[in-house]
Amino acid sequence: MVSLLLNGVFLRIGCPLVLVTDNNGTENVNKIMQEILKELKIHHVKTSVYLPQSNARVELCPCTLNAVLGQFLMGQRTSTGDLFLPQALAVIPFNSHETTGHSPFFLMYCRDVVLPIDHILQPRRITASKRIKFSCKLSMKPF
Repeated sequence: MVSLLLNGVFLRIGCPLVLVTDNNGTENVNKIMQEILKELKIHHVKTSVYLPQSNARVELCPCTLNAVLGQFLMGQRTSTGDLFLPQALAVIPFNSHETTGHSPFFLMYCRDVVLPIDHILQPRRITASKRIKFSCKLSMKPF
């Protein structure tokens, strides 16, 4: 878990101010993890054990993923969901959410994602739009 956080998350997108984990995994509450979080000054919030409602936004992800996979597999007779998993997982951060009006990717990087199909179709991109300027100002505000 520590290696994944350091190499897979922190070095790719930066360190968070707060890390929310469940409290029933030893990898989330061990001494090494606590020391790293303390050293990096990351506030560790632990949700209640066996109470998924306390982390409702994260718990919605499996429901969303099931719905997206259902769309990919619609009309197929065989269960080949594992083949579509990377595409289904990409749908979640790349699409706008009702709550924010933006995709998680946009809120993180202040730009829309560019997919391989975008290079093929070459859609017209608006660079310095009011939407991007306004959204970047919002994303830079402290909590």
